[in-house]
Amino acid sequence: MILLSALTLVMTSCGGNDSSVELEKEKLKLEREKLELEKSKTTNSETEPSGAKQEIDSKSEANAQTEKERRQEVADRASQANRFQPYTDAVVVVRRTYFYSSPSEDTKRTAFLIEGDRITVEKSQRNFVKVTFTNESNGRITSGWIKSDDLEPIYAD
Repeated sequence: MILLSALTLVMTSCGGNDSSVELEKEKLKLEREKLELEKSKTTNSETEPSGAKQEIDSKSEANAQTEKERRQEVADRASQANRFQPYTDAVVVVRRTYFYSSPSEDTKRTAFLIEGDRITVEKSQRNFVKVTFTNESNGRITSGWIKSDDLEPIYAD
């Protein structure tokens, strides 16, 4: 602002062609108005959130809620896996659950249990449990890891 006023004084004191002085004054006036407009925009954006800023804030809140839900889901899965202590009896609650060679998705076998099969949990690791199943019709024993989400514990009454 001060710089523009100083330029105005210099231009008027230099003399010269009246039309060029008037033209320069007009340019300075336009520049001053432009600066005032930018200043008012800056002031408004600092004191009052714009639509874009409000949108960003609402997206941030939505992301925070999604993150909170994701974290809760991870904690719930961990708790779910911990519900099986060694030598807990359990029942299969899904139509079919496959055996795994180790507690990893990469080691899926062809053997499986079906809904209603009863097993004994030997130990729990991550979201898998090591089980032993005895087929009552042929006496065959199968051991391996299955997903803990596919089981529910059986408690003695």
